[in-house]
Amino acid sequence: RAQALLRLLQLLCEGHHLSFQNYVREQDSHSCPVNMVALVVDEVLRGVLRSGGELDEPLLRLCTQAFHTLTEFCQGPCPQNQAALLACDVCGVANVVFLGSCGSGSPSQAVFELRSAAVVTLLSLLEGCNDRARTSLMIQTIRFDLLRETLDQVWAARCLGRGGPRGTRQELLPAANLSLSCSLSP
Repeated sequence: RAQALLRLLQLLCEGHHLSFQNYVREQDSHSCPVNMVALVVDEVLRGVLRSGGELDEPLLRLCTQAFHTLTEFCQGPCPQNQAALLACDVCGVANVVFLGSCGSGSPSQAVFELRSAAVVTLLSLLEGCNDRARTSLMIQTIRFDLLRETLDQVWAARCLGRGGPRGTRQELLPAANLSLSCSLSP
């Protein structure tokens, strides 16, 4: 049910619906407002990842959906939701996702999808961003060694797999851009 609710929130924000993007963060007319942006990070992602141990397929899908939802909360862009996610340390949560499956050989498809969703969410934090403080905070928080390893695995899975390149140009371009940015980062 949680995954379906997250999907509903994602779809309500789809198409850069700024009014609803702001509403999920602040409900001015409600007597007991709920910041859904913080709730998704703190209760869903942190709650699941804090449980320790290996995540089974349903939990991996739930976390992947949470990242998809967070991405839609930000795209458009919605600067207030981008700032809210940084305040919730979503970059630190992404580090946990990257760390959780690094060094274990080739990740499963579900782990690959989770890590990919985390990367897209990080990219959504930069959409339309002119705030140097925000980008500096991201640079200080993101573990680029883990991100680079993730991108290497993406590249290996999509491009260097059996039979040559398997990804389309549209699928591979973000990985190539992120890989280049990791090479240039501190």
